[in-house]
Amino acid sequence: QSFNPGAEGNRYQVIDLDFPSAEAMTAAILDSARAQIARARTQATGNAQMQQMMRMYGGGGAAGGRSVYRGIDDFTLFQDDELLFAASEFLGFGRLDFDSSMFAEEISEEESREAAAWFERMEEAEIVLHLQNPRADIFGWFIERLSRPFIVSGDYQIGADEVDRINELGVLFAVTMDPDNVDACIAELNRIKTLLGDADNLVLSITDESNLDTAKKALYMGLIGSGWTHEEIAGARRSQSGIAGGNLGSLSGGGGQQFRR
Repeated sequence: QSFNPGAEGNRYQVIDLDFPSAEAMTAAILDSARAQIARARTQATGNAQMQQMMRMYGGGGAAGGRSVYRGIDDFTLFQDDELLFAASEFLGFGRLDFDSSMFAEEISEEESREAAAWFERMEEAEIVLHLQNPRADIFGWFIERLSRPFIVSGDYQIGADEVDRINELGVLFAVTMDPDNVDACIAELNRIKTLLGDADNLVLSITDESNLDTAKKALYMGLIGSGWTHEEIAGARRSQSGIAGGNLGSLSGGGGQQFRR
């Protein structure tokens, strides 16, 4: 699977936390936790099942749908980090979506320290950060202060002086593929691959599914003609790699493969 905010039927989702209050969301989290524990209790209690039950009591990954493909872009209901962590585990999302409008034009040193500490807590919880259309200063702030991979989509600029840090962090760039303009996608993939030195930092972001099968074939053949390998595009059979989704495996949520020979 690619990283496709614009394609229907894709695994990519923005979860709508449609609760009237933080208290109502907390009640839904508790209901989810109780249901998952109850399911664990009905299973056979062999060693593997017992380990699963213990994980569910702790909440770790209990929702089953917690991955980079499921995210939120509204944080207004969260009164503290613990509620956010609980919602991630039991409501099933593993990605936070940000755009530049969420950040002030100027950030004080104190605000910067507080923000860095908050993002560090998100990283420790293995919640993936997704920057959409980041300003150059915001992108620079992220690569300077974060310690784990994150994903960038939309309009962004990569400075030549940022390449080493981008590769060190393993930042992923979601490159837009419009099925009606495959050549532009090929050109952008080639540009960033040349700039960064390889294709490990790239995933596709398909805008819609019209003429998608034809577009995928054109993209594949165009990249092969540009010197790409099949593994760079689709990944190897037993490894998470490739721009068709496998490269997302460097994030906590993992990825998938969409192209086949």
